[in-house]
Amino acid sequence: MKVLSITNLKGGVAKTTIAYNLAGVLAERGKRVLLIDMDYQANLTTLFEGEEPRFETGANIAKVLLESLPLSQAIYESGIPNVWLVPADIDLSLLDARYQSDLNAHFLLAELLEIERERFDYVLIDCPPHLFLGTRMALVASDGYLVPVAADRFSLRAAMHVLQVAENIRKRANRDLQLLGIVMTRVMRRRVSDQYLEIFREHFNSKLLTTQIKERTVIQEAATHGSPISVFEPKGEAAEMFRSLANEIHL
Repeated sequence: MKVLSITNLKGGVAKTTIAYNLAGVLAERGKRVLLIDMDYQANLTTLFEGEEPRFETGANIAKVLLESLPLSQAIYESGIPNVWLVPADIDLSLLDARYQSDLNAHFLLAELLEIERERFDYVLIDCPPHLFLGTRMALVASDGYLVPVAADRFSLRAAMHVLQVAENIRKRANRDLQLLGIVMTRVMRRRVSDQYLEIFREHFNSKLLTTQIKERTVIQEAATHGSPISVFEPKGEAAEMFRSLANEIHL
């Protein structure tokens, strides 16, 4: 089982979009994928709820981490073949307060995932837009992490901070943690994207991936219909972007 965190300090950089659509690509390749929503905003969870909320009363990752439920109780079939989901809710915002004096809390998610190791080929963790305990738990549990960046200066600063925190975690808690790459997202056909691409290349060199996630309406249309783009429009340009991303980070 390979565990991948998708993280950045900045919101609005397509973390959830990437997690959702990478899961679709891996699923079409016959891999068993577990998605974990670690963001208290629960945007990934919402993608799977449809018109009727499915996860309001059942177990979720917040109950697992705050109430010591087994992770297996919070794993649901997603409705997409080969993809399962651990949903989130607002109670995830209580993690730091709950474990403020527990130095071992960073390892909790890793320990829970170890129990499920034989069930899944991949675990994709959609991290919140901060570097508090939830994100640190995810990085300690991960083999690698992917950093999406949009074409703006805050994304640049945020990504640099993520790399610094992740390196500290690698040294102190998870020596196997690797940066899989920095992927430019929300790319439009305009000069500003090209300008920031050059800035990112100067700062990140080979860490900046060749694949770019371009802004395409069909990606949102697919999500609205409850499907990753590889299912909704499998032969389109947008689906190929996520296949290319999966290939480039060796999934």
